[in-house]
Amino acid sequence: MRNYSDAPKKGPIPVDFQRRLIHGYCAWISFADAQIGRLLDHLDRLEETNNTIVCLWGDHGHLGDHDMFRKHTNYEQATRSPLILSVPGICPEGTFTNALTDFVDIYPTLCNLPGIALRPELKGTSQYPHRRNKKNVMGYAYRDQRYRYVEWEQKKFREGETTSPVVLQELYGYEEDPIERRNPASDPAYADQLERMVDLACAARTETQDSEAQAMIMITALEKEVIADSDCRKKCQRWIITK
Repeated sequence: MRNYSDAPKKGPIPVDFQRRLIHGYCAWISFADAQIGRLLDHLDRLEETNNTIVCLWGDHGHLGDHDMFRKHTNYEQATRSPLILSVPGICPEGTFTNALTDFVDIYPTLCNLPGIALRPELKGTSQYPHRRNKKNVMGYAYRDQRYRYVEWEQKKFREGETTSPVVLQELYGYEEDPIERRNPASDPAYADQLERMVDLACAARTETQDSEAQAMIMITALEKEVIADSDCRKKCQRWIITK
């Protein structure tokens, strides 16, 4: 945020400046929402709504919450991103799932849904059809349905200067603290939950076999919806992808 020409280079960000940023962001969201509405209305007029795949996704980061902007933390508010997919005849309206994915999987999935062959050099993996509602993990923080666990790494560990890579642990319970204001990782009352999440993180390190993750595990939880079946190839001949 300091890169903005009128933002102070040092010190606290003035409240009025923060308000202008949030106002501008909300205006952008309203404009984007209106354009998406125009697109969907046009599909209705063309009578192509039931023959069109629509995918909408967005970026992530802070917008003043926790007194922060941009993206450089592992809070749920900073790492979760919107992902909405409409596949006529396949995704029931209003369906929601906590299954996880990476945005690199979107393009292969959109190719796979109408039956377009995937090129072998693609890094992403199609979520159609064999991963329906499976929970996959990758990214920068680990969470289950109730808790989010984060480890921060001692950078010098990779240089061989210390034997303890973890310099900070974070734990957030979404039933009692949905906006992540209190970190009870050092609270004895949460010792069992912390130990359980650490064990899950260690298991994830082993599963991913990621050399970076041998020092720390941070797995991003992204809300997503991708539900499909073989009938989609017959029904979806035209797609509209919106950013």
